[in-house]
Amino acid sequence: MMKKIAIVTSAITLTLLLNAGAQPAATPAETDRIVHLLNRAGYGPRPGDVEKVQQKGFGKYIEEQLRPNLIDDFALGSRLTVLDTLNVDSATIRSRYERDPRAVVEQLQGGKIIRAIYSERQLQEVMTDFWFNHFSVDASKDGVQFVVTSYEQDVIRPHALGKFKDLLLATAKHPAMLAYLDNAKSSSAGINENYARELMELHTLGVDGGYLQKDVEEVARIFTGWTVTADGTRFEFRDSLHSPGNKVVLEQTIPFSGYTEGEAALEILTHHPSTARFIATKLVRRFVSDDPPATLVNKVARVFTDTDGDSRAMVRTILTSEEFVSPKAMGSKVKSPFEVVVSAMRAVNANLAAALDAQSVQGNLRGLPAGDVVLLKSGGSRIRVSPAIILTRAIQDMGQFPYQNPEPTGYPDRGEFWMSGWTVLHRTNFAVSLMNNQILGTSVNTSGLAAAFKGNPENKDAWQNALAVLSAPPELTASKSGTADPGVIDAFALALGSPEFQRR
Repeated sequence: MMKKIAIVTSAITLTLLLNAGAQPAATPAETDRIVHLLNRAGYGPRPGDVEKVQQKGFGKYIEEQLRPNLIDDFALGSRLTVLDTLNVDSATIRSRYERDPRAVVEQLQGGKIIRAIYSERQLQEVMTDFWFNHFSVDASKDGVQFVVTSYEQDVIRPHALGKFKDLLLATAKHPAMLAYLDNAKSSSAGINENYARELMELHTLGVDGGYLQKDVEEVARIFTGWTVTADGTRFEFRDSLHSPGNKVVLEQTIPFSGYTEGEAALEILTHHPSTARFIATKLVRRFVSDDPPATLVNKVARVFTDTDGDSRAMVRTILTSEEFVSPKAMGSKVKSPFEVVVSAMRAVNANLAAALDAQSVQGNLRGLPAGDVVLLKSGGSRIRVSPAIILTRAIQDMGQFPYQNPEPTGYPDRGEFWMSGWTVLHRTNFAVSLMNNQILGTSVNTSGLAAAFKGNPENKDAWQNALAVLSAPPELTASKSGTADPGVIDAFALALGSPEFQRR
């Protein structure tokens, strides 16, 4: 079985590369529209999801997802219990993990994976990922690692479907951003322009947004004194570090007033037409196409202006547009490595264990045989950790490092960025490992999938029959555990690695 899959892996890799720009042309049926919605407004369907949306209605499902606080997600909590950093403040995280902060980022990565796989609030997870990438920080930078958890949980997630101006201000004041773009060190005696430049180029106006170098210098002066407390875990404004005098930004004068100058500058940038267009373009690219339709971009930009930058209103406009469900948009986006892993886990209804012994996890990551003992720095104590760290490693092998992108631009939302031969090979290897239950801490009931499989697994097109199951997975009726026919396992592995599944 494994030899058969290995033979076709190279063929799949080549096909993926050759079909990176392929787009379907058929008019989508209702099921296709729902699958498309679940792939774009979430991380793909789990068994039974398509039927649930059919019963609920396309529009009603969108409205429910736009109000995540009204969606019961209680069951998710037990899966996050072992991730202790998600429930404490930054000062506590620093005191616990100052000697070795690696666990902080690992737990945040694990929480991201678990939520994407199991949360009912799928659109909120997508938008949290979108805005974190937009306001990107690198958790590996000194000063960021202990506050990045708060950055996502206290800033990005609560504002993911709110007003852009509130999110912009919250990111500007958070220690993670202040440390990452060096504004915490900026003072009237030594002005640092990093944050001011990225604020206009990446966060608001865009690179062609109409600002000048003089505007960068003035905004940098405005944000002097926006810094952090001595322990680096909270925002603090220090008047003694602030640059005196009036400032002029985009031909608008901001009177000298200390902290409030920053708020005034953010207001100017938020309400500039270039910001509306820049944000609209990125949102349409995320949900519709690598080449955003100009008509929809214009419409969303108007919504941004009319609603004072309401993300919920903009996303609603996109998801209910004709462009969103057009044949040209269907399957036109290549999944990022993160999306590949979590959508595969969802499609096959994989179960991720709540916790594993840390020694077993570390041994697995080092490639040691099962049962080998790995001594930890703590002296070998039996620490329990989430096996999501192993899925994180798979995502990294494909070329994406959640929370550790060194570039403030975030990861590009275009297919060609991900479609190199080496990283695509890791995608197919993951598919094989997943279906053969070779990923520590992850289990797939292959007999349940086999019960939904139609056709002869020995046929050369059997993977297409498996793909039909994965694309709109039905409720799996088989309850008993067991191993499916090797041919069926092969078919599902090939389907997960196929060009069709690698797209959304």
